[in-house]
Amino acid sequence: MKGKPVLIVTSSPAFTGGVRAQAHLREVLTGMLARVIVWPQVVIAGVHGKVQNGRVADETTVQFLHEAVGGLAAEISLLRRSLA
Repeated sequence: MKGKPVLIVTSSPAFTGGVRAQAHLREVLTGMLARVIVWPQVVIAGVHGKVQNGRVADETTVQFLHEAVGGLAAEISLLRRSLA
């Protein structure tokens, strides 16, 4: 994982959305020298009400996820250019 860009996304039926799990995972990935993307925490709280038929149905959540993945893609692009 050393040097690899990583985006952490958690979800939970609880209102916290897996924040504590995300904190632990961030600590582990940092210890592995992964490049954890600095982004507002991507936590999907109350996930049971936002997913229908296996797909995220909540439009606000979908938009936030798209932006976060876009941030990951931008980080990957920057890393590729710096290695070229």
